[in-house]
Amino acid sequence: MPWKARDTMSLRREFVELATQEDANRRELCRRFGVSPKTAYKWLARFEQDGAAGLMERSRRPRSSPGRTVPALEAAVVALRMQRLPGYARADGARRAPTGMKNLRLDQHPQIFQGYFLRIFFMALSPRR
Repeated sequence: MPWKARDTMSLRREFVELATQEDANRRELCRRFGVSPKTAYKWLARFEQDGAAGLMERSRRPRSSPGRTVPALEAAVVALRMQRLPGYARADGARRAPTGMKNLRLDQHPQIFQGYFLRIFFMALSPRR
């Protein structure tokens, strides 16, 4: 006999239904469902606030990136880099990634390039020897 396939939403919904009953032992339910009490209480709070929609998986993307480089500074660094360090721009106009970062793209991983851009920017401002 095949196993029942259960998705995350149905398990969370079942947990909440059992946990909201009057004589429910929530810690025992946590052990039975294999979740921590902190997670279980988070599900219950979300269910009370948003209903069944609160049990859906939420994005883990940060709401803000305060440490991100300002786009104007980023553009200035790229322009200086293209002027002062030959070989950075290819003939077809595409930008090359720094050595060791060949598979990374600037628009997909700006946080990785942020420190790199700042180092290059200050190197470009310092007088050449």
